[in-house]
Amino acid sequence: MPESEKTQIIPDELAKDPHQTRGPRVVKEILDLAGNKIGRDDVSAVMHDFEGDGFKKRHPERRKKIIRTPLTSIGPHEEWSMDGHDKLNRAGFGTYGIRDKWGGKFLHYRVLPPNRYAVVVGVVYLECVKKHGGIPVQGSSDRGSEVRDTHAFQTTFRQHFAPDLLDTVIPAWRFLPSTRNITVESGWR
Repeated sequence: MPESEKTQIIPDELAKDPHQTRGPRVVKEILDLAGNKIGRDDVSAVMHDFEGDGFKKRHPERRKKIIRTPLTSIGPHEEWSMDGHDKLNRAGFGTYGIRDKWGGKFLHYRVLPPNRYAVVVGVVYLECVKKHGGIPVQGSSDRGSEVRDTHAFQTTFRQHFAPDLLDTVIPAWRFLPSTRNITVESGWR
């Protein structure tokens, strides 16, 4: 492929990524899939000429640092963290667990084929409530669609059995990013 064609195809591809999130390896793979065989070094050189800032934006030191803080809890059953573990999903074994923030103990977990259905996860939550004879002050999870029923159960139970706990002061449920749902995430080893 002539040099002039290379220097035109690459900027055309870069124009499709205005936030400059793709590095030379990804751009090269996209071009390869389109039938344009260009070496990674050539792609990188053109990218440096046309979008040098993109390399700085993608540098690992530019990412937001997670500020780590100790987990604190006022006592047992203050907060239950919930999440699914998908490591064995290919083999048909999805896991869903509920862990108490105070002691770090798994209160309830199930191995089930579909651990991403709201109805199934809701039943796991209700089994845990029955097993422990009560609900937590607060539930927490990531924003997965599978917690729809669990969130509804927790909110309804809290309104019915603990109306004195104001939702504006202590919400019945906290949706956390996966990087912050560490109470349960740290248990999947």
